[in-house]
Amino acid sequence: MELSELVIYTKAEKFKSFEHSRANQKFYEMNSLGEVRARKLAKQTANEFVLHTANFITRIYPKGTRATSSNYNPQEFWNVGCQMVALNFQTPGLQMELQNGKFMDNGGCGYLLKPEFMRDSATQFNPYNVTGNHNPITLSIRLISGYQLPPSNLSRTNKADPLVQIEIHGVPEDQVKQQTCVIKSNALCPRWNATFTFNVQVPELALVRFVVEDQISLAANEFLGQYTLPLLCMNKGYRHVPLFSKLGDRLDPASLFVYIWYY
Repeated sequence: MELSELVIYTKAEKFKSFEHSRANQKFYEMNSLGEVRARKLAKQTANEFVLHTANFITRIYPKGTRATSSNYNPQEFWNVGCQMVALNFQTPGLQMELQNGKFMDNGGCGYLLKPEFMRDSATQFNPYNVTGNHNPITLSIRLISGYQLPPSNLSRTNKADPLVQIEIHGVPEDQVKQQTCVIKSNALCPRWNATFTFNVQVPELALVRFVVEDQISLAANEFLGQYTLPLLCMNKGYRHVPLFSKLGDRLDPASLFVYIWYY
């Protein structure tokens, strides 16, 4: 027996079709799909894709034409249960923020267990047509204030005019964004005291993203900081939300003060 046979637990298998995999693929064989083909399969045969990933490990990788190492949105492939969604880690942005936020569920190390309805070999789950009982919740976030928000690099006075966007990333039906008003020239202790309500159909797949921006003009904003985490990792009650830079560095002591409730 060769040493490689002792340390490799999966075998690469060329993907032909979901029907072929059901009939011929072994449990230890895995498939790799390019993002373009995977996206087409997810939109056209989403439930079959979920059934496939309930039985076999599936890896998604960026298309070769991404010459600038840009990234696709990993959420669309998590929605169909793909276990390995490869990204260009050297490129910061929304996609990497979702990646880092997703794995806050386990402290940023190891595996995440998929929801039970995505592990059922007879599941009827379709992220593009959510039916049945998936325990929807109503999420309420009262954004009270900010504390020592990062200064603006583009402002003439270096004093930001901050606003906050709260985004839900999950199945298409849950994708939504809401925004506060702008607080003029106050990044030290801006106060919004605004409440936002979200109806989330599949909370197990939902991520919540807080984005702080400086309004440079009516048509452009400057990114100041963000924080992303799984919805079901949010603790109820009064909480401080830390902020991170585009490169993933914590911007201490900058934070948001919020009140969280869901039912």
